[in-house]
Amino acid sequence: MRNLKVLLTSGLVIGSCLFSALPAMADTAAPVAPTVNPNTTYWTQIKALRQTDKGLGDTLQGLRQNIQAQRKTDWTQKNYTVLLNAKNDQISMVNDYTTALTDRLTLRKDELQLDIDRQGKNETNITTDLQNIITDLNNQISARKQLITDAQKILVDLGGSTASTSTTTVQ
Repeated sequence: MRNLKVLLTSGLVIGSCLFSALPAMADTAAPVAPTVNPNTTYWTQIKALRQTDKGLGDTLQGLRQNIQAQRKTDWTQKNYTVLLNAKNDQISMVNDYTTALTDRLTLRKDELQLDIDRQGKNETNITTDLQNIITDLNNQISARKQLITDAQKILVDLGGSTASTSTTTVQ
């Protein structure tokens, strides 16, 4: 019986010591916010630029289809003067296309470099790679806008209308 009293008393003493010590043992530091990836803004910007680039690519594809249809019509109607004017404008489009192709290859090279740095967990170069990709996407968008301008000029030369292929981009 005495052992039981000692056991209960000691349990109460130890329990009260633990309960009084709990606030002292509690973490009093301010709650730590989850870490945010510093490259999140770059990824968001890249996503928006890719959507813009895709929209421009779709517009350009539509213009090319319209040019082909109008060229066939002019060819069957033997509008050689119109075809010659369009051919002359196409020369500048070929030069702009070469620029766009170079920009696309540079973008692909930088994307591969990003993949290499991500696999190697090279955090310092990842930010630089993302900035390079953003620059490359902006260059590609500029080149596509120039191609659209050239294609619209060719379509007007052929007697077509560019109203159905207006460019609306979100930036």
